[in-house]
Parts: sequence; structure tokens; C-alpha cells
Amino acid sequence: MAFTADFLARLKECVLGTGPVELAVPDAVAEFAEFLAQLPETDRRLRYLNTVDEVSSVFWNSEEIWSELLPDFGTEDRDCEALLDSLVDATIAAEVDSIELGLQDPG
Repeated sequence: MAFTADFLARLKECVLGTGPVELAVPDAVAEFAEFLAQLPETDRRLRYLNTVDEVSSVFWNSEEIWSELLPDFGTEDRDCEALLDSLVDATIAAEVDSIELGLQDPG
């Protein structure tokens, strides 16, 4: 899946300190990247994120994901399953917001 490869590459950049966000606990995000890499492509969460990525860029432009969830991961716990679920939830919320904006201003 192209999305997963792109996301893993972006996470690696962040862990190395060259990515778009500074991480509080780079080792925790490295563990999350390993967790993602081991998931089967049939994982429903990855399939969802891949599908959204094919039609919009809300995941890559989500303030919540790139300014809150990923930078702070590992400061309280290292629950990779919970982080992935939170990323999906944030993506759903961002996609709904995007659709609502499109409905309000169709031009």
C-alpha cells in the first residue's frame, strides 16, 4: 500500500529529526512505526487510511495528527493500537469537516 510506505517514511524522518514535526519521545514513534510495518495490508484501519489518502489529503494536513497525536506519543503511554485508532478517528473527523466545508461553499 502506497499510503503505508509513505507514512512509514514520514515517521522515519520524524524519528531522525528531519521530519515535519519534532517528537517528544522519538523511540516511542519508532516503536509505532515497527508496529505499523508488521500489520497486514488487510488491517481495516490501514485500508481506511489508504482509501482516504486516495481521495483527499486530510490525513497529511490534519493539525490534530501532526501537531498533537504524533509529537506527544510516548509521553503518557506507548499503546500503538490506541494511537492508530486515534489517527483513524482524527482522519474521520477531518474528512467530515472537509465534506461539510464543501457543502457550505460548493463553488
